[in-house]
Amino acid sequence: MHSLASLRRFATATLLAASLLPATVSAQIPEGWGVAAGFYLVDDALQAFSPRQRGPGTSITGVPDEVRLVIGVSNGANSVAILPDGRVAVGNFAGLDGRPVVVHVLELNGFAVARSQRFEIGRSFSSNGSVNALQALDDGRLLYCTQSIYPGPANVGVIDPAAGTVLGLGISGLPSRDVNALAVSDDQTEVYLGFWSSATSGSVYRAPITGGVAQFVAATPHGATGLDVDNDGNLLVAMNNAAAGLAGLDLGTGILTPVAGSPRNVNAVACERTSGAAVYVHAQFPSSPSTVDHLLPGAASPNSIADLTGGRLGGLDFRESPRTYGRGAPQAGSYTWQTRPSPGGLPLLGNLGFSLTLDTAPAASPNVGLLLVSVARAQTPFQGVDILVGVGSAAITPLPIGTPRTTIPFPIPADPNLAGIRLHAQALFAEAGGTLATSAGLTFGPVMP
Repeated sequence: MHSLASLRRFATATLLAASLLPATVSAQIPEGWGVAAGFYLVDDALQAFSPRQRGPGTSITGVPDEVRLVIGVSNGANSVAILPDGRVAVGNFAGLDGRPVVVHVLELNGFAVARSQRFEIGRSFSSNGSVNALQALDDGRLLYCTQSIYPGPANVGVIDPAAGTVLGLGISGLPSRDVNALAVSDDQTEVYLGFWSSATSGSVYRAPITGGVAQFVAATPHGATGLDVDNDGNLLVAMNNAAAGLAGLDLGTGILTPVAGSPRNVNAVACERTSGAAVYVHAQFPSSPSTVDHLLPGAASPNSIADLTGGRLGGLDFRESPRTYGRGAPQAGSYTWQTRPSPGGLPLLGNLGFSLTLDTAPAASPNVGLLLVSVARAQTPFQGVDILVGVGSAAITPLPIGTPRTTIPFPIPADPNLAGIRLHAQALFAEAGGTLATSAGLTFGPVMP
């Protein structure tokens, strides 16, 4: 009843049932895909791209004038983040004095903008006003950092799309008002800030995500142009004019180690969490095409995964798949999805070896284990726990119990009808005495090549 073959049959039947549901148009970047933001670009300020199959990017149409190159309005887009609900936030490089420095939160209909929610951070001065980085938080808010703005609430702040507010974080002890890069710790308690003092000098600071006094972490040999947290909890630091334009920063020791195989000039970096790869774009002249490179940990050289329209790309983000959401309810055992990296890989169309991985610590022996998979996400209280999938549409199968790691085969056929499907999973266990324990929710879906 708990064999791998039975789990594989369950996965196949679940995907088939999902494919027969009425089709809906995806209102977000496709599962697993990346998005890049660039300035000095008229029609290609936002470009989406596949994470594995090299080719040109797909331009997102209908982008507001304030976040693309429009003479007299804006120099284009400079930062991007994908929110948990799939909307795309983009910050602009305003340019000339007095222009609004803004973030637009975009809802997509396919690869076209359907709606936009606008947030003004301040006004540009010294012809350099810009939103240099954006980071989406699990609760749907956005962190931003800026340069050359007035009056503005702060150089680092938080946007709450639900409340429609922009608030400064009130971080003191920073070397400059102009913050060039930003990242957030995985537990979302700290923010990391990168500075460009000159082409040959930069620094990284850390601060509580609620605001307070910043602490110096490390000097960088060149100005920091991008930051992101990797799967080990360290920082990826992008730099221009460096022998290696990408370095790893150990946040415990402050030691900065060049990443072998990275080019001299890197303008934006993101960790593709499913594989653990550092993904980055070269700093290019506006007339040159921009190549997106994918460098796996320990690899001697990168693979190029996208060729984007020329311009200066300033931001990257990924629609992580699989990814967790909500909170589990551990009891005697704690049940954790492994996604960073994902041992079962990326759920690409045609990946018959894809699987989900659930770890148990300590190796508890519940009486019953169940896997619930649904096309609907929910939060339904039940006997002291939250059920995070739509129970009315859920497929349910037994899970093995008493093992420290459970691999759940979930083969993805090469069926284009599966593109756009999004599944939500949760593990539920009945422990001794009838106590219920759950994992967090897990979202994943077939990734288009």
